[in-house]
Amino acid sequence: MENNNQVKMTIFENGVAEPSVIYRANKEEVTKSENAQVNDLDPRNWREYNDKLGLQFSTVWDTPERDPYGWTQNSIHGNSPVEIPRQCMLRFSKKGDKILDPFCGSGTSLIVSAHLERIGTAVEVNPKIIEIAKRNLYSAQIPIDKPYLHESITKQKIVHGDSMKLLDLGFEKKSFDFCFAHPPYGELVKYSEEYGFAKGDLSNETTLEGFLIGIERVFRGVFELLKPGKFFCVLIGEDFKAGGKTIPLDYYLTSSGINSGFDFFAKIIKITRSASSRKNNENIMKFRSIRSNFFICNHDYVLIFKKSSSYDS
Repeated sequence: MENNNQVKMTIFENGVAEPSVIYRANKEEVTKSENAQVNDLDPRNWREYNDKLGLQFSTVWDTPERDPYGWTQNSIHGNSPVEIPRQCMLRFSKKGDKILDPFCGSGTSLIVSAHLERIGTAVEVNPKIIEIAKRNLYSAQIPIDKPYLHESITKQKIVHGDSMKLLDLGFEKKSFDFCFAHPPYGELVKYSEEYGFAKGDLSNETTLEGFLIGIERVFRGVFELLKPGKFFCVLIGEDFKAGGKTIPLDYYLTSSGINSGFDFFAKIIKITRSASSRKNNENIMKFRSIRSNFFICNHDYVLIFKKSSSYDS
């Protein structure tokens, strides 16, 4: 059998020479598994993805900046870092795929979808937040190297509606290729108080039970709208209550995903370094950490689910 591996010497800055292996894969060896067929990534280009795309390979994602690319101009309290939906879409979707986001917020996922040439649809229950998302989307700067972005932005859609009633919003079942969701962290941020009351706002739920009932309604709707074999990523953190009680929402939402019909695929730890709620408050947070004996939370989770390829109903 022909040896496709070739050894060369790599000279590092410290002058030390070490052998490295260049891997040349046969065509048969790069045949993608079912899980990998959902993206445009070629395993032979892994180094380029690492160096140029900043693609994540492990289950810990360190994202120092909320928007290192300058893609979003307007923000809301607790919005998603750009890098999270970007990483998820690179892994679990292809160019031209239909992307669903049941919690539009300031429109981060739609902007990422436009830059990656996907077709995004996001649902938002609060009209004032929709206006912020529209400003973000339609005031996006068009880089010289991305002339396609003009047309790509026009393919993104915001739907005013209740994500707990996705099947009532006119979507066709099994019509989406990927879903990214960044739901409220319980009542950690009261969006109706900040942006005006909106019926169906899950952050209005005052009990964990009520919140989880709503979340499961959303997840069941997502399950029906996703094509078989496709993925669903959820960015979620913990809900911190007065008196030091912490609600592990990742635990509960993992159960909600499984109860809704999904297979559990993976859990990512997302390091948070520049949360808006802690900006310029690092020293006072350390003081409070000792005073009240708690740990400063600097991580969230990305829960990844898959709709079985064999599902048919």
